[in-house]
Amino acid sequence: MKFKSVYVLICTLARLFTPSVSLPGADNVQPPIPSCNAPTADSFTVLWEANPAFSHYYIQLSHDSSTLGLARPFALQTTDKDSLVFAGLPANATYTVALRALPITAPSHAWGPAWQVSTASVECSTAQQAKIRNIPVESPKREISKRNSMRGEASITVSQQGPIKTEFLQVYRISEYSFDVDFLANHDAASIEAMPLYLMTCDPSGNCGPWDAKTQSPLWDQCHAAMERLCPGSRGTGFNCMKCVDANRAQFTEACGEFSDSDQLAGEGSFAVHWWCGIGWPESAAVQGPITEYCVEYAPIKEKTPAGDGFSDYLSCNSDEVDGLLGNDPRNPSCVCIVYDDRLLAHQTYASLKEDCYVGEIPWVNTPICNCTGQIPASPLPQGGNPSLNYVGRAPVWLPYVGYKMAPWIEGTPQVSSGYNYHFPKAAMCHDGEAIGTSGCTWRRLPHSRMLYGEDLLKHGWSLAFIPDTLKNQSHTKGNIEAFKAAVKSLDQFVQPMPCGDQFAAQM
Repeated sequence: MKFKSVYVLICTLARLFTPSVSLPGADNVQPPIPSCNAPTADSFTVLWEANPAFSHYYIQLSHDSSTLGLARPFALQTTDKDSLVFAGLPANATYTVALRALPITAPSHAWGPAWQVSTASVECSTAQQAKIRNIPVESPKREISKRNSMRGEASITVSQQGPIKTEFLQVYRISEYSFDVDFLANHDAASIEAMPLYLMTCDPSGNCGPWDAKTQSPLWDQCHAAMERLCPGSRGTGFNCMKCVDANRAQFTEACGEFSDSDQLAGEGSFAVHWWCGIGWPESAAVQGPITEYCVEYAPIKEKTPAGDGFSDYLSCNSDEVDGLLGNDPRNPSCVCIVYDDRLLAHQTYASLKEDCYVGEIPWVNTPICNCTGQIPASPLPQGGNPSLNYVGRAPVWLPYVGYKMAPWIEGTPQVSSGYNYHFPKAAMCHDGEAIGTSGCTWRRLPHSRMLYGEDLLKHGWSLAFIPDTLKNQSHTKGNIEAFKAAVKSLDQFVQPMPCGDQFAAQM
C-alpha cells in the first residue's frame, strides 16, 4: 500500500450515473437494466439480459436512488453470468439496485471507470421474516493458521481435496484515480489495522493529504468539464494527458487553478488535474470515496521467502514511482518491486536498504530507486521467475507513522505492529468461478464486497485532528483504527459479511 511522508493517501467512491470512460467497441452499447425476483427473508435474485459486448457484471446496493445514494453503494457482487442471488440482507428491507458491466475491450477489470453504468436502477426488497422453529446446526470446524493468528492477521487455512492448500485474507483497499470501486489485479490492499493509516498520512508539521477533494481543489467539477472539452479521451492516460493539459495551460489554469507539472499538491488545481490524468500522489479523497472490503483466497508459496508465512516479496503497484519508472497506465496498472517509501514503512534498516537501494533516482518522484531483493539481473522491475509475479505478496506495517519522520529503522527502536500491506499479481489471478490452481492461478477475489466512506468513519468516532505519533504514544492513531473497525462492523446491519474462509469453502 502506497504511503507518502507528506500527504495522505486516501480512498475513492463509486460515482454511478456519472459518464464512465468510453472504450473502443463499447461506445454504442448500453449495459442491461436489472430486475429482481424470488425474494426471501435474507436475499433476492437479480437478473439481466447478458450482452456479448461485456465480459463481467457487478450488482451494487445503495440505500436510496438519490444522486448521493447512487454514488455511495455499500455492497456489490460480481459475476460473469446473467443473474445472481444477493444474500445476507435483513428481512423486509428495500434497496436501490444498479448494474455495471465490463466491456470485453477493457484491458483490465481493476480500474473502476472501466465498468460501464446501466441507464437505470431498480428497487428490490427482501421478504418478511417467517416464524420458524430454531434447529441447532453444528458449525463447520475452522482451522486458524497459528502463524497468522498470532500476528493478528485475518487469514484462515482451508485444506482442499488434492495437493493445494489455500488460505483466506480479509483486506481493504482505497480506489485510485477514480471515484469508483476498483478491484485487485496489480493493485495493493491492506489489513484492517493498516488501512486506516493511509487516511492519516501527515508530515511532522501537520501538512496532511486531502480529506475532501473539493476542498483541496475547489474548482473540481469545472476543471474536469474543461478536461472533457479540451482533452477528450484523456481520462487516465497518464503523462499523455498531462501533455494535452500543458498544451492548453492558460485555459486549464483558469478552469482548475494553478497546477504543478511535478509530483506535488502545490497549487489548488494540482490534485484535480493529476487525479484526472491518473498520475501522482495522493490518488483520491475520503469524503468522495469508498474503502472497499474484499475476501481473497490464495495459495501460499511453498518456498521460504523473506516475507515469510507463504507470501512473496511485496510489490508496489499503480503508484507515482511506477509512473516514473514505467509510465504507469492506471487503466491497466503495473507493479515494481517494493519502493523506498514502502520499505521505510516496513522498517527496513539502512543495511538492508543499502543492498537494494540508492542505485539512482526515480524521475518524477525524485526518490531512491530500489532493486528487487535477491533478483539477478538487478532491476527495480520484477523479472520472469520472480515469485512476486505469481503469488500474493506481503510487507509489514509499523507504528509510529502519523506525523512521524520516516527514516531507516534502527534495531532496538520501539515499534508497534499495525498489520500488513499486500499485492495481488494480475498474471496469477483466477478468473470468476475458477478454482485455485486452474491454469496455474494462485489467488482469486471472492465475488462479494462491502464499502464504507469518510462519513461512516466520522460517525463512529474518527478524529480529523492532527496528533502525531511518537515512539511512546500512538493513542490517537490507535483510536482511529478502532473507529475504522467500528465503521466496518456497522455495515452488518445492512448486509452481513460474506463467508471468508472455511465457511466459503464448505459452500463450494
